[in-house]
Amino acid sequence: MPGKTLSLILMALIGGILIGRLPEVPLWGSLFPLGVALGLFLFSRFLLRKNPFRSISLFNEGVAGLLFGAIGIFSAALGRPASTEFPKGEYNFSGKVKDYSVTTSGDRLLLALSSLSDGTRQFDVRNVNALITLTDATDVDYGNTVSGRATLAPADLPANYLNDDYVKYLHSKGIFLTGFVSAADCHVTASPKTSFRHYRYFLERQIENAPLASDTKNFLVSVLLGDKAYITADDRLTFSDAGISHIFAVSGLHVSMVGMFVLGGLSLLFHGRLRRWKFLLCLPLVWGYVLMVGASPATCRAAIMLSIGMAALFLQRKNDALKALGWSAVLILAFYPAALFDIGFQLSVVCVGALILIAQPLNFIDHRRHPRLYTAVGVCLVTLTATFSSWILCAYYFHRFSLMFLPLNLIAVPLLPFFLMLAVLYLVLFHLGLPVMFLGKIIDEIYAGFRHLCSVVSSSSTAVENFHPGGVSVWLWLAGLVLLAYMLNRPHPLRRLWQPVSLFGVSLLSLMLFPASTPSGFIIQKNSSEQSLMHYSDGLEARYVMPPGASSRLTLNGLSLLSLRSEVLSEATMNALRSADVILIGDGCRKLPRQLANLVKDGAVVATHPTLHWSYERKMLAEAESLGLRIHSIRYDGPLHFFR
Repeated sequence: MPGKTLSLILMALIGGILIGRLPEVPLWGSLFPLGVALGLFLFSRFLLRKNPFRSISLFNEGVAGLLFGAIGIFSAALGRPASTEFPKGEYNFSGKVKDYSVTTSGDRLLLALSSLSDGTRQFDVRNVNALITLTDATDVDYGNTVSGRATLAPADLPANYLNDDYVKYLHSKGIFLTGFVSAADCHVTASPKTSFRHYRYFLERQIENAPLASDTKNFLVSVLLGDKAYITADDRLTFSDAGISHIFAVSGLHVSMVGMFVLGGLSLLFHGRLRRWKFLLCLPLVWGYVLMVGASPATCRAAIMLSIGMAALFLQRKNDALKALGWSAVLILAFYPAALFDIGFQLSVVCVGALILIAQPLNFIDHRRHPRLYTAVGVCLVTLTATFSSWILCAYYFHRFSLMFLPLNLIAVPLLPFFLMLAVLYLVLFHLGLPVMFLGKIIDEIYAGFRHLCSVVSSSSTAVENFHPGGVSVWLWLAGLVLLAYMLNRPHPLRRLWQPVSLFGVSLLSLMLFPASTPSGFIIQKNSSEQSLMHYSDGLEARYVMPPGASSRLTLNGLSLLSLRSEVLSEATMNALRSADVILIGDGCRKLPRQLANLVKDGAVVATHPTLHWSYERKMLAEAESLGLRIHSIRYDGPLHFFR
């Protein structure tokens, strides 16, 4: 299929997904704007053709675009959750375990809900998931059905901090309910252990039994099998500050390494005329690994591209990496439209596209005359191109990046495949009864040295915090990448390189001119040990703690906040009450001051903080209700947000 038709199919599919996700647009009515857009696009193609009436390709393109656009609309619309509004309360629930992880507070289950009721009504839970933590030890596995009664709350309840990226992440996974449940209040129905992820825990136990250092084993489990519960919070922060936390996200790099390792093993068994069968036999093992680590959009993209490449080698056909990337994106988005908004999928497509269209043309070494030098330069270019093309997406989503990410990635990315293959070889030999102790020592020393290097880098002030590039900057940067790729793949590209260079300059300027809008204000946190506030201004954040044991006053963003720690009001306190915008009642108050209702000005917010004992708070809330005074309970109603 021509590349232009594939591009049209991909654009039509993405457009259909965007239209289909709109909640107010009817399913069949959404085909009209898609048809209009396709018609205008094809009409422009019609005008640019020299002999438009002699070609049937426009008709074929129109049919293909309309078909895949409709697929995107229906796939996105049918994947929308039936409901996203669930009040906090007691629910009878039932659902199947899609994923689970072991945490210090219990087993965290991701349930695909099949039924949900609060005793009076039954909720429609089509495409709705719940994240529930079992507080007691229970034998749970993938595919089990869990049912019972639990207190559930919406996943979008106000949080202690402004950053709502985690809430957006939950919603992108269809998770709209969270809660805790005791094993005594639920029932687990076992199912046959047919899930590939069941074998992941078998491999984790094999790694744990190996005579390696504990930190090394945790790193191997996290990187090879994608189980981040093994890596400690300090190590995760160290690698994040160093700018290489992406190595823990199982992606195309890991799938490629598994494919290379499997092909290397099969090459020992297949020779001569049978050697091409190794490409076909490699696929089930690679897809088994993908399913075992969770089948994320990034790993599926890599597995589809690898499958297309292996099929081409088996059939002795030429492999086109760019078309393989396009078809992998089409297949993933057609079956899982939510992947369009997944950062893993976005980074995967951008990085691989940049490697194909930018890194390869930039390699100036003749691979026939100097194959080793060509490979060495290619490794450096791959690392630089992947980091260069994806840094702005990382900054856009995570609001931070390390200034040392380039030199560290030049070390980490080439070293990681060698290190992991060495570790896998050692683990295989150990479980075959051939322990090579010196090899285990080398693996431990390599990891310890690399971790020390990352720790030294992260301890210095090399991380840019609270960096908020705007959407305009991201789109300009991606447009510059596309233009640069186009120029590099044209004859004599150096003549017109000024266009992508100037576009990159405009995008860099837009980082300052078009930053993402950040709200200014503060949040009174839900914290049982102290009265704390998170203040946000110009993309920066600061934490304030009200002094304990005495009433105090604070002014933030033009709002006057009074922390009340005694029910006996002095003259100065009463004067402060008359002008306060926010009145926070905490420990030290056992009853509601009788004068409070008369002193509070119109529009002022009165709240009780969890530092106040729950028994006193309940009496205070009842007394305030009798006086007609509205009080917000942070313990029961959640944190308070004040933003302008």
